[in-house]
Amino acid sequence: MKNKSADDKNKVRSKRAGVGYSSKQGETFNVTAYLENKQKRNEQIKILVDIVCNFFTSEEWQAEKEITELILLSPLLPLLESAFRNGSWLDMAKEAPVYHSFMGK
Repeated sequence: MKNKSADDKNKVRSKRAGVGYSSKQGETFNVTAYLENKQKRNEQIKILVDIVCNFFTSEEWQAEKEITELILLSPLLPLLESAFRNGSWLDMAKEAPVYHSFMGK
């Protein structure tokens, strides 16, 4: 029994080609789905950043000190920092609407 199990493992190993970082063995990378997911994520981020910017620029509503501190301590600033640290000018040009929101219109 042990020999059959070892033979099965060797067959599975011999079928694999290259180094993969995905748990989905045997599936190909779907570029279209990746780009669609990236676009949806960027749209969601843009909407959230625009909402927060509108709070700060509104003349009718003034943020209390506590709310301002909560926003400043939220994950929003690390998100912005990460976006600008990891993005090149080319990346920013590809995703201009998101970076436009990041920069405050």
